[in-house]
Amino acid sequence: MRRNFFFLVLLCIVFPIHASETEITGRMHLPRDIFLIPQTVFVGDRGRLVVNLGPAFEEAEARVFLSPAELPVVEDMAIHRMELEKRNNNIRLLIDFIPYAPGTFRFPLIRIPSIGSEPLILGGLELNVASVLSPDFMVLSAPALPLSVPGTGLVVYGGAGVILFIIIVGIGALYWTQRYLGPFREKLKRRRLLISLEQRIKDLNNEENDPIRQKELLSLLAGEFRDFLSLLTGFNCRVLSPLEFLDLSVSVPAYPEPDFFCSLFRRWDNLRFSGGPLAREHMLGLLDELGLFLTKLNSEEKSQ
Repeated sequence: MRRNFFFLVLLCIVFPIHASETEITGRMHLPRDIFLIPQTVFVGDRGRLVVNLGPAFEEAEARVFLSPAELPVVEDMAIHRMELEKRNNNIRLLIDFIPYAPGTFRFPLIRIPSIGSEPLILGGLELNVASVLSPDFMVLSAPALPLSVPGTGLVVYGGAGVILFIIIVGIGALYWTQRYLGPFREKLKRRRLLISLEQRIKDLNNEENDPIRQKELLSLLAGEFRDFLSLLTGFNCRVLSPLEFLDLSVSVPAYPEPDFFCSLFRRWDNLRFSGGPLAREHMLGLLDELGLFLTKLNSEEKSQ
């Protein structure tokens, strides 16, 4: 009787425990891949354990665990955050921690909420923490940078010096050109305009039968003469009215009376915008006055 009693008690104790272990083991899953960030974690450093989960965790809920009641408890380690991440059919568990002792740390079973009625259980997590004082976990520093080829410094600094020298020479040449060649270029441009004006005067003297062509040539002559005066005086003569030429007081070789340009442009405008045919005798008189001024100006510039 006593043996039967002990046998029954033993059955009542063993079978419930065995059934419970089978239930837990049946719902527990192991990770597919584990790695640390950084690869080597030292005591006191913040690290992250990345656990790649398998298809068994497809029903797990993506969420962040911050409450101490939801985070696993590991001796000599502070776990601050845990996140279940689901991205592009990739399920990962991220655990942020700070270890306070070296060695191997084993995590307890982690319960992960799922869409189903029962949570998923993850087990078999462990990691190693190194110590800077332990030669078994010492990590070599990164390899030193390769040595430069002899003469590299001379090439680099020499090239920079040459480039700087070219820039300085270019700036000096530009300054020298503006200072010494500028007047020569202006004189050359004025000479070209003077030749063009003389050619316009010849064309107008030779044009007798086409009044439309005469007006066209007269307009071109007036515009080019205004450009010539702008270059000669330094003022913008292109927009001046005939009366405004009375206020034009400059020191120019062969400069005529103050009302010369005013009278000249006023008679030009009367010829161009009169609406009738050009009075040839008036036009020839204007051309003679302009030609006389240009001839005098040309002779005085040559004598300088």
